[in-house]
Amino acid sequence: IEIFFPINNNVKLNGLIFLGAKSNKEAYTIEDIQFLRTIMLNTAVALSRALLYFEVENFNNTLKSKVDEATTQIRSQKDALSETLRKERDMLDILAHELRTPLTIGKNAIKVIKDKSNTGMVPKEELDKYVELAENNLDREAKLLETMLTTTKIEHGEIKLSFQKIDINDLITRSIKSFDKKAKEKNLQVNFTPKVNYFLYADPSRMKEILDNLLDNAIKYTEKGTITIQTVKSDPFISISIIDTGVGIPAEEIPKLGNKFYRVNTYVKSATETGYTSVRAGGTGLGLFVVYNLVKAMNGKVTVSSEVGRGSNFTVNIPAYTNQKIDESESKGEKLYERFERMKQEKNKNNNATITEAVN
Repeated sequence: IEIFFPINNNVKLNGLIFLGAKSNKEAYTIEDIQFLRTIMLNTAVALSRALLYFEVENFNNTLKSKVDEATTQIRSQKDALSETLRKERDMLDILAHELRTPLTIGKNAIKVIKDKSNTGMVPKEELDKYVELAENNLDREAKLLETMLTTTKIEHGEIKLSFQKIDINDLITRSIKSFDKKAKEKNLQVNFTPKVNYFLYADPSRMKEILDNLLDNAIKYTEKGTITIQTVKSDPFISISIIDTGVGIPAEEIPKLGNKFYRVNTYVKSATETGYTSVRAGGTGLGLFVVYNLVKAMNGKVTVSSEVGRGSNFTVNIPAYTNQKIDESESKGEKLYERFERMKQEKNKNNNATITEAVN
C-alpha cells in the first residue's frame, strides 16, 4: 500500500480507499494526490447521496409501516369504543327499565289502595296485599338507587369508610333476614350456622351492602336447592363464602366479573332465521361492580369459583380485627333501603300506621 484516502461527507467516515504502487514504480506526485483527492471527493458525494437515498427509502417504508399499524390500531380502538358505547347504551336502557318498573308497580298499588279505601268496606287482607306490593317495590327501588349512588362515588373516588370492629355473625344474620321473604318465595333454604365469633375490621354499612348484593344475586340465579353461607378465618383475613346451587358461570366469564355494567349472557340470540340479538332484561350489572370495589377499598379481595349448572361460590376476604385503631367518628349513616326497611318494621309494630306514612 502506497497511499490511502478517506471517503467522508464532512459528517462521518463512510470508508477508505487504498492504492498500491504506480505501474511505473514512480512515487505519487502532488498533482497525482490532488487529482485523486478530487476523485475521492466526488466519490464521497455520490456515495453519500446513494446512502441518503436508501435511508429515505428505508424511512418511507418504515413510516408507511408505522402509519398502517397505527391506522389498524386506531380502527380497532374505534371499533372497541363503539362496541363499549353500544353496550353501555343497552345497559342504560335496562337501567331505566329497572328504575321505572318498581315505581310503576308501587304507584299502581297505592292507587288501588286509595280507590278501594274510598269504596268503604274493604277486607284488611286485601288492602295488606297491595300495601306489601307497594312496600316491596319501593324497597327494590331504594336498593337500586343506593347501588347507583355507590357506583358514582366509587368512580369519583368519593367513598368514605369508617373502619370498625364488626361481629361477623350479627352482620350475616341481619343480611339473611333482609332476604328471608325473597328466599321463601322461591322455596330456597338459606343455611348459616354461626361459629366462633369472628370480628372484621371494615365499614359496617358497606359490609352490609356487599353481603346484600351477593345474597341477592345468589337468590336471583338459583331456582332450586340451597344457599349456604360459611365463614373461615385464614390470617390475616376472614373469608365469607356465599355458595349457591344456581345456574353457574362459564369459566371464561369469571375474569370479567366486577366490570361496570357487565353481566353474564347480557345478549340473547334469537332462535329464528334472522338471528336477531336482543338484550336480556333483569339486573343492571352494577351490583358486582360495587362489591369488587368496596372489598378492594377495605383492603380485601374477592374470589369466585363456579360450574355451569351446578352453582357458584363467591368469597369475600376481609381483614380480621386484630386491635387495629377504631375510627372514632363511627359511621351512623343509614342507607336509603335500610331506612325504608326500618320504616316497614316500625309500621308492622304499629297497626295504625298507613302506607302514606311509610312512603313519606
